[in-house]
Amino acid sequence: MTHHPALPTFTHAAGTVRAADGTTLSIRRYPESGVSHGAPVLLVHGFGSDAQTNWLLAGWVRALRQAHRQLIAVDLRGHGNSDRPRESSAYSMRAMTADLQAVLSAALPDGGVLDAVGYSLGARLTLEFAAQSRATAGPHQLNRLVIGGSSGAPLFQGIDPAQLDRALTSGIIPDDFETARIARITQALPGNDPLALAALARGLATDPDSARRAPDPAQPILLAVGSADPLSGAADEWAARLRRGGVAARFVPLPGRDHLTAVPSGVFRAAAVEFLSQ
Repeated sequence: MTHHPALPTFTHAAGTVRAADGTTLSIRRYPESGVSHGAPVLLVHGFGSDAQTNWLLAGWVRALRQAHRQLIAVDLRGHGNSDRPRESSAYSMRAMTADLQAVLSAALPDGGVLDAVGYSLGARLTLEFAAQSRATAGPHQLNRLVIGGSSGAPLFQGIDPAQLDRALTSGIIPDDFETARIARITQALPGNDPLALAALARGLATDPDSARRAPDPAQPILLAVGSADPLSGAADEWAARLRRGGVAARFVPLPGRDHLTAVPSGVFRAAAVEFLSQ
């Protein structure tokens, strides 16, 4: 008999939020009740993952709750327990940042300042949301940003949509590196819907907002990338450029980690908790 480790248990409130276009988003808030200190923290997971895998199972909820922070975690559209549209038109940078606003409006109806942790796709959405909120003086302003698995580069620009669709229907992984990488990620978690994730990749691949670099943040930012992730050098250079521009930016390399193994890094969690506590 195979024995699986028990899921970590932390008191939380689970619920759903209706996005502007009617998409239902699953959210969790930690703790359900009780005392928290400091600004709330928004957690935005990466492509092909979900809030439970990215944050609970990888130890982030434990680490941030030990620091007494209130947490708001969302399953992005196409992921986890949120709706999973299979039409690429359902996925755009504008729609997905609007989802974050809907989540925060429900979780923090009085507005206010909060911190955010985003990984990979979640990192890009967090950066976009931070820039939009600052430009429009929105009700929710991001104070400190922890960004993992990102160098600010455009999203999904190297994929071949036709090859991706063939890979999902035939199971044959294409020779094209970026398309093959996305195809493998869509099938990484047993509960994933590969057709919904492929629609997301196609939608963002053709979205002009995804074809440009992420906006440079004005907030203090911690950038963390695995040393074995091809993005590492570009992320380090980005942090240096931000510092030259007057932004408090720190780069943390994660020894021996690649893009898929960086999230549970203890070095990453410890650096993030320290940074968010400043």
